[in-house]
Amino acid sequence: MTSEDHLPALAPGPRGPVNKQPFTLMKPRKNSTACLPCKQAKRKCTGRPAPCKACQNTDAECVFDETLDLRRKVAARRTLGELEYYRGLLHSLLESLRSSDEDKVNHILETIRGSALLSNVANVVDAPADLSDASSDNAKPLGNADDAIAQQERLAADAHSRITLEKLCDIPILQVPVKPWTTVTDDDHLVSHLISLYFTWDHPLSQIIDQRVFLRHMREGNKNTEFCTPFLVNSILAVASAYSDFPEVFAIPGDVASKGAHFFNEAELLWKVEEGRTSLANIQALALMSHVQMSMECRKTANLKPPIFEPPVRDNINDDIVWIPYPRSNHIEYEKKPALLREIMIQTVGFTELVVNLQDLLFDEAFDMNIGDLCRAVSALYARLETWLRDLPSPLKIDKEAVQVPQVLSLHIRYHHAIIQLFDSLVNREDFASMSIPDVNQARLIRLRSAKQIADYLLLYHEAYGLRHVPGQMLAPANASTLILLAALDNCEYDFKEEFVELCRFLVAFSKRFSLARDMLANIESTAESMGIKLPPEAGKVFDHRNLESSQWL
Repeated sequence: MTSEDHLPALAPGPRGPVNKQPFTLMKPRKNSTACLPCKQAKRKCTGRPAPCKACQNTDAECVFDETLDLRRKVAARRTLGELEYYRGLLHSLLESLRSSDEDKVNHILETIRGSALLSNVANVVDAPADLSDASSDNAKPLGNADDAIAQQERLAADAHSRITLEKLCDIPILQVPVKPWTTVTDDDHLVSHLISLYFTWDHPLSQIIDQRVFLRHMREGNKNTEFCTPFLVNSILAVASAYSDFPEVFAIPGDVASKGAHFFNEAELLWKVEEGRTSLANIQALALMSHVQMSMECRKTANLKPPIFEPPVRDNINDDIVWIPYPRSNHIEYEKKPALLREIMIQTVGFTELVVNLQDLLFDEAFDMNIGDLCRAVSALYARLETWLRDLPSPLKIDKEAVQVPQVLSLHIRYHHAIIQLFDSLVNREDFASMSIPDVNQARLIRLRSAKQIADYLLLYHEAYGLRHVPGQMLAPANASTLILLAALDNCEYDFKEEFVELCRFLVAFSKRFSLARDMLANIESTAESMGIKLPPEAGKVFDHRNLESSQWL
């Protein structure tokens, strides 16, 4: 028996040949665009060709407009054209407002105030009156919708990076050319902005270069001069970038630590080209670059040497440079004040001699002294510092009833910071506890008073100029004072809570510009935790501002 004998019988199939006619499975056609009547009625539309079934049944006019579909090339092309137009209009408006023609500027302002039509504003700033007059490049066909949208996003990002409201309203107080000094940017306005920031907030406190001589040679554009070189200019721009929030100062968008890094890198390349050649501009540029690296990265100050030359006599100097905040930090109307640059420099020379003696004492002589000899040496140097402060000329003394220029406040802050460092050498020595209690308490009290005084001077600065452009030279004193007042928060004899909170506010403001300040804030929190000190609630709220953008609270 075969296997076939066990198979069940099948039902009879159809007789005759099977007619195999192929058929196609009809897929439902996807309609991506609805007509205008269906959109308004919010009903399903069968799509093209017009009329659709719904319009045919209702006897409505069936109109399809693909330009309203933002996913399509035509819409992307239209949006691209709008971005080009509005960017061009903003550039035209900015250039017109910078014009020296006051009549034209007044005419523009009158038009803006008196007309709601954008085309009228465009006419007076010499920009295209409408989108149809914009660049013909906008009419070029796009390869595909994705390319158009990608280009649109790039243009939007570029427009944001080129024009911000702050930049639109900014008029630098010092106008200088970008060429031939740097290849990082070709924007005269950006370089003028940074140079203005440097000579407003940083230069008066350090005075590494002569402001008037440097600016004259920079404006002349002659690279064959010993007073202004690309190396020096890029070093200044790197320092000044810390005071700016313009997108162009970030080497990496949004990264605070990258501010000015592109200028710094170009300065380094230019220094390598110099191959160690000695010149005035090279020395000045190196001083700027080393100060930035040492103070911002290593938490150190330069190893100062005593001055070789005597400072110039005041009677032989024609110091007519004035100072005014740039840009305006708040709504106070400032009057131009004497910059007092020469007076500051003369007193800084004398103060530097004392700081050099302080460094020699703390980092050399103190290691071979017993605690008694060290106390006497500290007292002698403290007396010399007090004499220096007492002999300051009248324009450099603090008048709390008047608005002080930052360089005067900084001079006094540096004085009190030196006192803190001087007495830290005593308080932190292991054998200091063996001294008599009055001596111990006196040393701690002097240090505490200087910390409070720094907080008071920083408060004066805050009230006058805000927190947006605090000179970087004030970071180390603010941090040292904060740590001292932190230890005194639990002392019932003193109430330094307000001063402590104000110092924290400065450090948070610094953290928006310097990564080192973030480390300082973290150190304060960890120190408070290790000492079992509870921070005031007001300080906690200030610390929460670390995660906010500068524009949200500064």
